[in-house]
Amino acid sequence: MLSVQILIPTYNKSIDDIKKLCSFWNIESDVLVSVQTDFDEQLNFNYKNYLVTVIFNKTRGVSVNRNILIDNCTGDIGLFIDDDCSLVTGYSAKISSFYEKYSCDCVCFNGFLPSKENKVIHKQKTKRICRFRDVSSVGAPGLSFKKDYLKSKKIRFDEMIGTPNFVVLGEDSFFVKNLIENRCSFYRSNTPVFKIEDDLVNSSYFKSFGDYRFLISKGYVYKKIYKEFFACLKFLFAFKLTKKNNNKYLTNLKLIDLGASLFKKTKFKKIIFMNSNQETLTYYFAKYINRDLFFELLRKYYSGENTNSINLYLESKDISFVCK
Repeated sequence: MLSVQILIPTYNKSIDDIKKLCSFWNIESDVLVSVQTDFDEQLNFNYKNYLVTVIFNKTRGVSVNRNILIDNCTGDIGLFIDDDCSLVTGYSAKISSFYEKYSCDCVCFNGFLPSKENKVIHKQKTKRICRFRDVSSVGAPGLSFKKDYLKSKKIRFDEMIGTPNFVVLGEDSFFVKNLIENRCSFYRSNTPVFKIEDDLVNSSYFKSFGDYRFLISKGYVYKKIYKEFFACLKFLFAFKLTKKNNNKYLTNLKLIDLGASLFKKTKFKKIIFMNSNQETLTYYFAKYINRDLFFELLRKYYSGENTNSINLYLESKDISFVCK
């Protein structure tokens, strides 16, 4: 039987926090946790005869954190979940048997929604995936892969996408699209193996469907994924978002177009920032963003003066990071 290892990215957790969460996660296999914090260390402990490996590191960014998990995965199969997800009893055998039955490289497993009795994320039948649109709404939780396949293809998360970068979302969509473009034997399973215990209300990036940063990031994601079809699809995307937010249709369309222009015209640059604890942090940002405002945000954010304050506002034709 193929071995399963659960991969969990998180931040600002102690080893005691992780030990307490093991019961919440309902683990029945080895677990690898990557904790972004203010020191570097690797610790191991046993929980119910399963090995839990915790990698504390000074990195920042959700994509960076998931790449650490990919690089250090030791199971035959790795399964991503978030730290606010719990696992369904018997998940390990279900995952292993699915891989053996279909001889696949990657599988997106189903999950239960928060506060919904037995309501699953999707109701589609189990099938092999050949088109991105069949899994366009897939997030990282429930996404699994064969370790050897992923490492041989060198498929990783784009570290310029996802918090705390300029484009705050979409890293999981690009990852899945990369799998499909590499002709991966990719399946979507209707078998739930986890439950989301939280929702978007407590998300680190999500404010509302009308939030400017969310909409600009959506525009970038749509353009990068759909490319030449974006010119037609953007009107549909803007209309659908109008049903979810209080923005006018043209406001949504303008912000989506602005996000798309970042993909068409703007190259991301890497900058290195050292915070008050002398930690070196790496960020990617659009080259025409006001650098002084960006650094001021980082200083306030990491000094604790204004936590959770990263926001984007539209000022004429420029985008700037500012603190509320």
